[in-house]
Amino acid sequence: TVHVAQVRGRGAVVMELVGDLASLPCSPGRPLYVRREWIVAWLGRLVPRALPPTEAPSGQRGLVAFSGEGTVLVCAS
Repeated sequence: TVHVAQVRGRGAVVMELVGDLASLPCSPGRPLYVRREWIVAWLGRLVPRALPPTEAPSGQRGLVAFSGEGTVLVCAS
């Protein structure tokens, strides 16, 4: 289960993270695979999809595939 909230409009968002924040670009035609527990947010026109182990590199579990154009913000502790 992944909890998701959509934030829209003007204002500020404040988050407390346990590690450093990094941004990962995603471009059309090149899916981006991210561990689900690292995902903080995404910006742009991205579609996330839980990746089954049968499609994941080395059969890994817990990956999310992003497709489209934008940036994924991650926090890896």
